[in-house]
Amino acid sequence: MTPSGLRAQVRRLQREVWPEPGGEEPPGGDVAPVHDPALAPRSMLLVEPERALEPADSVEPADSVGSAGSVGSAGSVGSGASVTFRGSVDVSEGAGADGAGGVAGSAVPVGGRVVAALDVLTTTFTHDGRRFLAGGLSTVVTARAERGRGYGGRLVAAARREMAASALDLGLFTCDRPLQGFYERAGWEPLPGTVLLGGTPLAPFPSDQPGFDKVTMAGFFSAAARRSRSSFAHARVALYPGSIDRLW
Repeated sequence: MTPSGLRAQVRRLQREVWPEPGGEEPPGGDVAPVHDPALAPRSMLLVEPERALEPADSVEPADSVGSAGSVGSAGSVGSGASVTFRGSVDVSEGAGADGAGGVAGSAVPVGGRVVAALDVLTTTFTHDGRRFLAGGLSTVVTARAERGRGYGGRLVAAARREMAASALDLGLFTCDRPLQGFYERAGWEPLPGTVLLGGTPLAPFPSDQPGFDKVTMAGFFSAAARRSRSSFAHARVALYPGSIDRLW
């Protein structure tokens, strides 16, 4: 389980970009859930550790962010800070290091400074007569003082690699149109004309609603998803992740 100090930092970064309505703290403070637990939320963090790596930790070149499920890599990154990537670290209260959403065998740093974070949400849905297990990126954020150094892009690319190596059929999410290039550089592909239907069947939340300028991004991981790739272009995809995470 992610130490409370790191979890609190992630929440502070999220609130910088997505403030609570009225500026009020949510009930429960930093441990209040951001996502619907039914979507099995997991966080991936880039952490500048406050202590040296343990001898068992792997040390690789700086631009090798670390493979999915590994302890990660450390090196001189950007301005020279030593940054450790910890993959798929669960930020929920309930899961342990080897439980759902965690990574067995990966030590989590007890302290340090979170420079970038994102959440991966999962759900199943039916499209073109087939059932798929999909993951989506949510709340992708980099600390303001660390922006422009490539941390966010490296973390998003690492998330894609981990998702591709998992049991997911595909990754599917929306982003603001100006961010399309950012996600493409991290390995994701745009789906022209594709609309995600978020929310619920009784209260849909489409990504093409008035005032939105969203692009649907995807990664096709399983053989079944790759065979159905063409059916996702210029389509309306009924994802329906629920009333909390209405649209990834």
